[in-house]
Amino acid sequence: MKLYIVINAEDRVLSVSDTPISMGGFETIEVEVQDGAEIFTHPTSFKYENGSLVKDESFVIESAKKDKIELLNMTCEEEILKPFTATNGHVYAFEMKDQINFNQQLSLITLDESITEIIWKTEDSGVLVHTRDEFIQVVANAETHKRSNITKYWTLKAQVQSATTIEGIEAITW
Repeated sequence: MKLYIVINAEDRVLSVSDTPISMGGFETIEVEVQDGAEIFTHPTSFKYENGSLVKDESFVIESAKKDKIELLNMTCEEEILKPFTATNGHVYAFEMKDQINFNQQLSLITLDESITEIIWKTEDSGVLVHTRDEFIQVVANAETHKRSNITKYWTLKAQVQSATTIEGIEAITW
């Protein structure tokens, strides 16, 4: 089957078509491939070298690593924003606005020792009165929740960066 490919200055395939393509500044080359060739589904995984299409395995692996790290980062952010259970047994929301509110309230009780009770909404029991020490512990639990997810992301990211095969990359999950 006759195909037309567009390559960049590094000979990476940018686009594939069954009709001649014109992309300003890029070279278009006519090539012969088998029906159903992988170049149709993953054109940028190929380079045009010495008159032939060659799959660039290192590019494929690096692209898969980049995609997996982006997915893990998004998952980490989603996990951080989920409610957490504090050591007092109550569940607390932890979206961005909640994190800001925790920080603001902690700042206030740090600056004003006369504040002995903090009224705070839980996800499981509604609004509750917390002692100063209870609230400080809830904030510490919130940090543990956040930090454990960040640490998990760093660990998984390092595993992805060390992976040498697509299968190894795909095996790494949250």
